[in-house]
Amino acid sequence: MIKITPPVVASVGLLMAIAATARASTELRLDQSAGVASAAAQQPGTPAPAGGNAAPATDTQLSTPTLRFGDPGRWWLSVGAGISSDFDDAIDVPVTVSAFTFVAPRLEAGLELGGWYFDQPGDSTGGVSLSGVFRYHFLQADDRDWTLFAEARIGILAGFDNVPSNGTEFNFLPGIGAGFTRRLFEDSDARLLMGVRWHHISNANTRGSDRNPGRDAAMLYGAIVFPLD
Repeated sequence: MIKITPPVVASVGLLMAIAATARASTELRLDQSAGVASAAAQQPGTPAPAGGNAAPATDTQLSTPTLRFGDPGRWWLSVGAGISSDFDDAIDVPVTVSAFTFVAPRLEAGLELGGWYFDQPGDSTGGVSLSGVFRYHFLQADDRDWTLFAEARIGILAGFDNVPSNGTEFNFLPGIGAGFTRRLFEDSDARLLMGVRWHHISNANTRGSDRNPGRDAAMLYGAIVFPLD
């Protein structure tokens, strides 16, 4: 059973704050766009040259199509949190920041930096991690309003103390899972990402099998995703 601890409450509050920030940012961009469009409408048009031929379009009149979510060539930033339980007596809570890009259509690759709190038997502690994350969005809407993805990851964890308490400070963080993304607001590229994954902590017997109790848990996680351009 998952305990409602201060780190859990803080993680939920962080996601709510990020969502509110995304909405405010979207509304500001829409207001700015409306102001630019209004100013452009008040400017007199350029008359066509003699002979009836229209003037060629200038560089400022040509617009480059915006790359959509799932298209290679654009970078994204996500900020999120999660909670995992081994359904016994350990709760792990990460807060994460990641940057990623699509290296091929639908296939993203990125790096994730995490800060952790481990509520565990013995001494509870914290830690930091760095992980490589790969997601394949195997199903997506034609307008990219939503996607479904499968995920694989591998990372390293440096605990401030032993994780688990009878293990070691240094561990590996493999994981696999699945989830979805959903566009948050109309006319905005900000997205909600939610998923579940198998969460594993192990030092791969680097200090001997007696110092590698390991931990397997189910993790629920979420993030708000923003384009970096």
